[in-house]
Amino acid sequence: MCGINGIYNFSGQHLNDASDLIVTMNKKIAHRGPDDNGTWKDDSNKVFFGHQRLSIIDLSAAGHQPMLDANGNCIVFNGEIYNYKDLKKSLSDESFIGDSDTEVLMKLLAKNGLNAVNSLNGMFAFAYWNNNNKSLSLVRDRIGKKPLYYTIQNGILAFSSEVRALLSLPWVNAIPDDESLYHFLTFNQVSSPKTLFKNIYKLAPASILTIDANGVDEIKTYWDIEYKTIQEKDEKAISQRINDELINAISLRMVSDVPVGAFLSG
Repeated sequence: MCGINGIYNFSGQHLNDASDLIVTMNKKIAHRGPDDNGTWKDDSNKVFFGHQRLSIIDLSAAGHQPMLDANGNCIVFNGEIYNYKDLKKSLSDESFIGDSDTEVLMKLLAKNGLNAVNSLNGMFAFAYWNNNNKSLSLVRDRIGKKPLYYTIQNGILAFSSEVRALLSLPWVNAIPDDESLYHFLTFNQVSSPKTLFKNIYKLAPASILTIDANGVDEIKTYWDIEYKTIQEKDEKAISQRINDELINAISLRMVSDVPVGAFLSG
């Protein structure tokens, strides 16, 4: 796993220590990415990104994040795009520095906009700064395997892979949310977008939050489960289909530049 952090001061108010705050946020989630870390800032637009990297695909410096392109777009990414090699083939007119799935995703976003998420097969949470329209988008995978938390207070959006990083910010207070606590004690879970803290939210699975200098633009869902009639007529055919789908899913997850292990239950 990796860890992502960020601050977007869309109100334009004075915040002179944002770069130091990103470093602090990175340290709070350093356990998520021991192999590399980095920060990036755009002072003119008051955007600040941080990243802690666990190297899985493309172990070289070409996979370093935050990742910036020639047009000033920037991304911090946590997860893995299983079909990134196929997606890279669709970008044959593009030149690549390395062989990371993050770079492929960045090229797709620059080419197709946020519609690119519909072509992704993977687990992911990422933040993307679109320098063309001066907007920040937070995106989470379809099932919500990768975490992404955020808070919007006093004209500032901050996000992270973990709540502890958000609580390191001086304007974010650890105030319990009574309704969420009730849900946790009753159902043993807190559903998105709520968390156990007031004013701190969890981006829902298959969701995109986009914000610009005017504030929250929209939060939209880009995918939902569809229930379809099973075409197979007998148990043997259904069993074979499930087996084929499992083999395909496992094969996709074996794509890695480091050894792969599997944890199996009893």
